[in-house]
Amino acid sequence: MGVAIGPGSTEAWPRSRKTVLSLLGALILVWLLGTSHIFRPEVAESSKAPEPLVQTGQDVVPVSPAAIATPLATPTPDKEAESHINSAISTPQHATVQAPAAVPAPPQDPPVLNMAVLMETDPNRVPSLVPIMLHFANVLGPKWPVVLLTAQENWSLPDSRVFRRMLEEGRIRIKFLPQGTKFPNHHSVSAFLTQPWIWEQFQDANRVLLFQTDSILCTKSEHTVDDFLQYDLIGAPIAMRHGHGYNGGLSLRNPKVMLEVSRRWGAKFLEEAQDGRAELPNEVKFEDQWFYGKLREMKATLPPVEVAQTFAVESIDYERPLGYHQPQRWQAGNIDKISEWCPEIWMLGDRRF
Repeated sequence: MGVAIGPGSTEAWPRSRKTVLSLLGALILVWLLGTSHIFRPEVAESSKAPEPLVQTGQDVVPVSPAAIATPLATPTPDKEAESHINSAISTPQHATVQAPAAVPAPPQDPPVLNMAVLMETDPNRVPSLVPIMLHFANVLGPKWPVVLLTAQENWSLPDSRVFRRMLEEGRIRIKFLPQGTKFPNHHSVSAFLTQPWIWEQFQDANRVLLFQTDSILCTKSEHTVDDFLQYDLIGAPIAMRHGHGYNGGLSLRNPKVMLEVSRRWGAKFLEEAQDGRAELPNEVKFEDQWFYGKLREMKATLPPVEVAQTFAVESIDYERPLGYHQPQRWQAGNIDKISEWCPEIWMLGDRRF
């Protein structure tokens, strides 16, 4: 039986073909959308940034952002344990952190408490100056810096390598006198020492050993200068025929007390000097005896003669003192005996202010 194809059937076919093509297009679109990550949660999740990692030992453990962002709860401290800890740790208001016992702190340089001082306006005209300074520096030791007070215009660095080494180490120091300072005679020295300037330079020191190039310390002595630090002033006892007190050419002094005396009475000393000191008694004419008298008025700590003569000898002989001042002048008759005890005296010249 044949199929009749008329005009009506030929018009229906194109419409059916369009319908089929539309359905096929829709199916393809659905298939494409189904393979996309938008509709696959597991794929979308894997596209996120990787979780942060925390390394613990040999394992690498992922940690979620929530775990990192959420702080751990602080446990409530045990009151009894806290009490024991507080009692074992002392925290003063101004606590300092100390190094553990196993690692001791590095040693610190000891503070400078004492100084030895030599005044010389022109070192170049004193051949014994460098040896005398080195001698005092060695006998006194590193805790006693030796200071040279000199005129800047006359200063030049000695060639001595030992002197330069001690200068670099701070064991020898150079300080310049005020401009125009001169010492033509002993009276000018007394006028200078009775004024505040010199004592202001050393007021922070505990003691000052004032010495000259005609004084010496004996290395055979059983004493050291440190044995006499309790006194505000000590030097060689002065024979009564020459005045009283202790000689200043080799003397240990308390700079704070010297400063107080010079500020209170130094101007008076200069006034009397201008009026003519030649007629004044030695107790007022010379700075060492003048200081001694003022310190007695102030009830300062002064040694008895028996102690002072063990410190130094000048016009009163004493066997085996720690030091001498001008022994060739004052002890000429005993010089051989003295040189056996203190051969260092041969370093001295017969020079005086």
